[in-house]
Amino acid sequence: MLERTTTEETLQALCEAARELVRRGLVSGKGGNVSLRAGHTMYISPRGALLNRLSPGAFVRVDIPSGEVIGEGTPSSEHPMHLACYRARADARAVIHCHPAHVIAVSALGRPLPAMTPDFLIHMRATELPVVPYITPGTQALAKAVEKHIEDVPVVLLGNHGLIAIGTTVEEALTRVLLAEETARIYMLARMVGQPRVLTHQDWEDLQEARYSSP
Repeated sequence: MLERTTTEETLQALCEAARELVRRGLVSGKGGNVSLRAGHTMYISPRGALLNRLSPGAFVRVDIPSGEVIGEGTPSSEHPMHLACYRARADARAVIHCHPAHVIAVSALGRPLPAMTPDFLIHMRATELPVVPYITPGTQALAKAVEKHIEDVPVVLLGNHGLIAIGTTVEEALTRVLLAEETARIYMLARMVGQPRVLTHQDWEDLQEARYSSP
């Protein structure tokens, strides 16, 4: 009963995160999808769902090892990409896929999104986010491409499509989505007036040292 209650509470948090994506304009219409891992089961938003109208009971259950649907319902067409994240990362508890405008703009250039702020380094634990060239959504090919990169970073940009982010909690996954979009916007603004200074591995090492050594 405790595990069931905890899962229901986390699904409610995921519903709230999904509504936040809509509120911030990071998805429109029936775009985007969200999921949660509970043991060997993935709970994912159903195909064609409006993210601002999700409820805990609406999620479709999928067995992570086999990919088979448990019970009734049709999972989001992007469920192969979500499964790839859970299979690649044991620490992934929540996955969010959405379509932030500035992220899509950067991804369409075919270049990684570089770290522009210390917060980026702290939350992404990387100096840049890779971009997967455009691949037809919902395909195994896209899932395999994401799996290759998600092993090393918590957020992957999808060329001309959006992003996918993982988190050990729903809050962490949402924070990474919002930070990726903020960073993409900052990067584009900076590129309009010149060549921005991006943060480096040395900056990340210096930041870690400063954080650990501060009183």
